[in-house]
Amino acid sequence: MSKPNVENLHLFHEEDFEFMKKLTAWHPLLLQIGCDHLFDAYRESSYEAIDREQLLYDYTLEAEDVYEQYWLHEIDNKERDWLKALSQKGMGAQEASEELRKLKNLKRRKKLSHLGFIFDGEPFEIPTGVQAFLEGL
Repeated sequence: MSKPNVENLHLFHEEDFEFMKKLTAWHPLLLQIGCDHLFDAYRESSYEAIDREQLLYDYTLEAEDVYEQYWLHEIDNKERDWLKALSQKGMGAQEASEELRKLKNLKRRKKLSHLGFIFDGEPFEIPTGVQAFLEGL
């Protein structure tokens, strides 16, 4: 994304990197889907300003199957409950974040992070793409 292998490819802007990070949590497959839609958005706008809401919508339509596959087959009910709580603002998200942080076994946190469901940091965050998926459940 940051170092294209062709000369005529227009580089993405710094805000695009931040948008993709927040959208995909740098998950390789989700990042590829996001960059494809980002590139299409720029191409359609003749490399002018793009509609990020439309980009999010287009990305979500395509990435939904990936999130659903992970949701149904890669995580358990406890992890689903944490993600639902984290996706909501307020006390539920704070409690879920504290519970995740207290885990002595970091295996679940690493798994959720590896799948692109959370940013494992301070505080825990739900990527924009996951948030959009969870709103559709």
